[in-house]
Amino acid sequence: MPNNRGLPRTLSWVAPTDRFTREKTPGSSVNPEEVMKSIAEAAPRRGLPIIGPKRGLFLDEVVKEYGPKTILEVGTLVGYSAIRMARLLKKGGRITCVEVNEDMAQVARSNVEKAGLADRVEVIVGDAKNILPTIEGDFDRISCDNFAWA
Repeated sequence: MPNNRGLPRTLSWVAPTDRFTREKTPGSSVNPEEVMKSIAEAAPRRGLPIIGPKRGLFLDEVVKEYGPKTILEVGTLVGYSAIRMARLLKKGGRITCVEVNEDMAQVARSNVEKAGLADRVEVIVGDAKNILPTIEGDFDRISCDNFAWA
């Protein structure tokens, strides 16, 4: 059964960053730019809509210029945008991500961990309509990749 992005609910997708971690010890991370490059190369082949490197520069500028300490991202998919923003956060900065597809959320968590940013990014699984009212705290920036819930 497809989810609200048209992706199968049971999509089996191994994080494309495995090629960077084969020679490293288990649990070690790689450069966030390497992880993003790997995702950007694999996403089109898998039909996954990520923001990509060119449009991602806009996210970079927003984070650099406004320096948000807390970000809410609705629609995380494989974690590309979260990694892109998290790598530029100042010390103590956090991103809370909401992803409806459990398989994609697992891939996002894996990619975030491989990028060495797991201490800055939390991925919550569920429908934004149900999850957003339960999230406490304020956010300096909100990124919404999917308006199907609005």
